[in-house]
This record gives sequence, C-alpha cells and structure tokens, in this order.
Amino acid sequence: MQLSTTRLPLPGLGSARHTSFTPASLALTSAALLETLQHRYATKAFDPTRQIDPETWSALEQALVLTPSSYGLQPWKFLVISNPELRAALRPFS
Repeated sequence: MQLSTTRLPLPGLGSARHTSFTPASLALTSAALLETLQHRYATKAFDPTRQIDPETWSALEQALVLTPSSYGLQPWKFLVISNPELRAALRPFS
C-alpha cells in the first residue's frame, strides 16, 4: 500500500495532514469486504501475559495518531500503562 501525505490549508486552522491511497491499494471485492466484516468476535478470555509484537504495536500507534477528528484537531491523548502494579491500581476506575 502506498501512502502519500500532503499539507492542505484549512481556513483559520493553518494546515492539516491529508493521507490518500492509490486506487490499487483500495481494491477489495464485495465478497472479501463482507467476509471481513462478518469475522468479528468479542474476546472471551483475556491473557494478561500475552504481548503485542513491536511491529503490530507500531502500526496501532500510527493508526491512533492518524484517526480523523473534527477539523483535524485530534484532541486526544493515549496512555500505555505497562507497569502491572499501576494497572492493578487503575483497574477499579476503568
């Protein structure tokens, strides 16, 4: 998949990142789309010892940062809590 990033001016907001894909990278048949959408599931058991590999984690971080928001302001922050004691202390508040 090829990504190209350009800066587009927005009135009163300076510039915002715009990511576009080549048509070939978006090629997906209707059947493949429906099959992908039907393969959803809820996690029944959580394994706290299982780790996400660094490559997948990097892709997830990029996806979070690139998630669109109103006016491209992206006003969110993400915290990754890897300390088990802190996670246990925060659990009642989640």
